[in-house]
Amino acid sequence: MSNKNKIAQLQLSDKRAREIIREAVLDTSRIQWSKHARKRMRERRITTRQVLDVLSKGKIIEGPVRGTTGDWECTLERFVAGDNVVVVVAIETDSAGQPVIIVTTYHHR
Repeated sequence: MSNKNKIAQLQLSDKRAREIIREAVLDTSRIQWSKHARKRMRERRITTRQVLDVLSKGKIIEGPVRGTTGDWECTLERFVAGDNVVVVVAIETDSAGQPVIIVTTYHHR
């Protein structure tokens, strides 16, 4: 029996997820903004600067967990510029640079 099918997928720790996300903030070419996120940011008047602040200094409040696409997803939150902003991200696992994709943003009330 081949061991190829027995490869276990490792968990992504909170600490490692934070490191990946914060590294991406230092090199913003690794951040990909979804159309959905951009639309929600406009609707909710959340700025790019606020989102980057959440990514660099926010607390993970949910995840990381495997999403439906197989990427790791987590939710970060931080009070910034007078608003409690939440950002949901997916961390691609199939690329060497592990870019962070912004999935959506909203105000936590």
